[in-house]
Amino acid sequence: MFLSSPFPGGATFIGISGADSVCNNEPARPILIATYKAFIVSSTVRRASVTAGVGDGQIDWVLQPSTVYTRADGTLIAQTNSNSIFTFPLAASFSPSPGVIWTGLAGNWTNGAADCSGWTGTATTALIGNANVTSNASISAAGNNCNTAGYMLLCVEQ
Repeated sequence: MFLSSPFPGGATFIGISGADSVCNNEPARPILIATYKAFIVSSTVRRASVTAGVGDGQIDWVLQPSTVYTRADGTLIAQTNSNSIFTFPLAASFSPSPGVIWTGLAGNWTNGAADCSGWTGTATTALIGNANVTSNASISAAGNNCNTAGYMLLCVEQ
């Protein structure tokens, strides 16, 4: 897992596929020949769980079951459970440095109501996470305006 460069103009990804493209074209990606997906959710395009904390009803979810995830430097973040979600607290944060990531996730792994209109516009709001914490605030700390500059994507190797 790694963080993308900060976005100067807010969450302008042109949807989930656009966010995935950002991850796959990010100069900072640790393995140039690997495929990455953005750790974000939206409506019926990408989902981690329908039921709070369960990991059911997944669509195009980026985490795999019973898999160890690390930072690019090899630091263990956590291992997913059999339903492809982490339990909190994580072993380590997504990043050792402060940073905000776009997620669209509620803290219980369900899709939040706010996702920048499917990650296509900056006139609305989205749920965000704090990249340097190990609690569920790592995936859902607050909501914020989609035109906020400086937030990143968490990119997950597939």
